[in-house]
Amino acid sequence: MSDKTTKFANLRQGHPAKECIQGASEILGIASQNILTNPDIEYSLFQYGFSRGPPEFTEELAKFLTSEYGDKVSSEDLLVTCGASQGLHLLATSLFTKDNPVFVEELSYYHGTQLFKQLNMKVIPVPLDKDGLVVTELDRLLTKERLQASHVVTDDSRPYWSLAYLIPTFHNPTGICYSADRCKELIAVARKHKILLVCDDVYNLLHYTDSQAPPQRLLAYDHVSDTDFCGSVVSNCTFTKIFGPGLRLGWIETSPPVMKLILNCFVLRSGGCVNQYTARIMAEALRLGLETANMRRLRTLLKRRMEHLHEALKKFLPENCEVYTYSKGGYFVWVMLPENLDAEVLRTNVLNGSDVDFLEGIRCSSDEKCRNAFRLSISVCQEDQIWPGVQRLCEAIKNMTK
Repeated sequence: MSDKTTKFANLRQGHPAKECIQGASEILGIASQNILTNPDIEYSLFQYGFSRGPPEFTEELAKFLTSEYGDKVSSEDLLVTCGASQGLHLLATSLFTKDNPVFVEELSYYHGTQLFKQLNMKVIPVPLDKDGLVVTELDRLLTKERLQASHVVTDDSRPYWSLAYLIPTFHNPTGICYSADRCKELIAVARKHKILLVCDDVYNLLHYTDSQAPPQRLLAYDHVSDTDFCGSVVSNCTFTKIFGPGLRLGWIETSPPVMKLILNCFVLRSGGCVNQYTARIMAEALRLGLETANMRRLRTLLKRRMEHLHEALKKFLPENCEVYTYSKGGYFVWVMLPENLDAEVLRTNVLNGSDVDFLEGIRCSSDEKCRNAFRLSISVCQEDQIWPGVQRLCEAIKNMTK
């Protein structure tokens, strides 16, 4: 391996590193051996399966999530997907049409917003602050857009005229977590306007504080006991960040009224479970506690990387730059440059001369703003390259401001 390869600091990409996936083969090997050597399971294992997934999986997942979240999760509220992207596509295509507008955070996961654009849905950005989506602005935009979308008809099969796509916990790209008050306000606005809040809850379990549980997911604020409850939130989750993308396994958690709508989708009614075999194997891994142990290892690994990133930024980042928030979980930190600096130009400079890479802010903006910002990721970069990589990056920023 050359010196150039050894010192390269990849702070751009958001997929799990080799170290994050380490041990996956052993876990699945143990679980597969138990399942594949049991002749009583063979028939159900290779059948279409129930639309929501194997009961063994939803029950074990509910136990796992109840423990990890510190909040009761019911197996009846869970449905198997092939991961968060497929889950998002399922929701967008089964509950909505191209006539339904989509509200997104002005800074968001770029492939998420691109999905809606590919479906020819109107994408409307909403400002974001350190507490989450600015609810007063969302309320105003919903009122305005509903008048313009008066042709959109709702009925019992499609009761929502719009959706808002959110990443409330360890947000991509900013790393923020929505405050409790902001979550409550969002639920109230969603009920008022009869829209669905779709949350990419893919980083929730990657929390790095001393707390035993992560911040409450938005779904936990949508109380069934409320007099105006109607089912306003979907939690869209995946094993991608907490096990490995190749598993192609995720889940949707939502309340009974929304689950009933999803289960009416033709794909599920015709094909049954979208990942029957893998879900049944993973159920065994969950039952044996193997994924719980893996989560502890993964959080320890990523916590060290996040701490290194924070320490390096505090030491080297120029005073005229700002870290939006020092993330307490997930993968990402958002850095803001002086207004006259362009992150795309900076990236060209650091790729060519400093062997560092990051994601330009414009990639995260649905209306191509935030040219003077960028996202740093801890997931791929080797732990011992975070500190020197940030140092070289910050030196390049200083050189651009001279």
